[in-house]
Amino acid sequence: MNADEGDLLVEKLQAGWLGRNVLDIGAIRFKAGEVSLVAGHNGAGKSTLLQCVSGFLKPQAGEILFGGRPVVPTDSCLLTQGKNLFFGMTVIQNICLGRFGRFVVGRRDIASIRNEVEIKFPLLVDSLDDRAECLSGGMQQMAAVARTLLSNSAVVLLDEPSIGINDRVFCGVGRTIREAAMRERRIVILVEHRLSLALPLADSIFILRGGRVVYEGPASKLHCVDDLREYYV
Repeated sequence: MNADEGDLLVEKLQAGWLGRNVLDIGAIRFKAGEVSLVAGHNGAGKSTLLQCVSGFLKPQAGEILFGGRPVVPTDSCLLTQGKNLFFGMTVIQNICLGRFGRFVVGRRDIASIRNEVEIKFPLLVDSLDDRAECLSGGMQQMAAVARTLLSNSAVVLLDEPSIGINDRVFCGVGRTIREAAMRERRIVILVEHRLSLALPLADSIFILRGGRVVYEGPASKLHCVDDLREYYV
């Protein structure tokens, strides 16, 4: 499988934990400028795939190429399930870490971050100077999503970004996710169990079962959540 420049290509990937093989993928191409939804039941290998792409987990076999070269950790930013913020630091310091790789930055950079948050995550504006642990669970999750999307990474990996965020609020977050792909020409790989929220965001869909791809294609071919779930069993 040949990948266009800027795409992410996964080939003959095998990976797992503690000697147990979780993934066995022949080939997947994630395209720049698209949101790719990776779906499947619990234990299908979705999070393991993201961790391989991010460099957190070393595959047992196969390769992951970005723009024709081996992917490196600095190519991507990963939102994991669970805690993604540094407590004891403010929200804006956490976001600066995602963008600049450090907590302390100059006034001009801070002003730039504030302007971006106001446009893309307006609900966070009044909380930027609050310590991360002082936020509600839903606001912490939104701050973590903001940290990931406001990074400069070409590949954005989102593992269950809607956790703790209600449907109405997540619709606004979803628009920012779409913009990261379409306007900024980034690769966005989305893992999300709330399929009714994820399906409208996706350009392409990959469904995993038992670590293997059992469906791949454009999102336009799957018109509702039930169309996806028939591949789960």
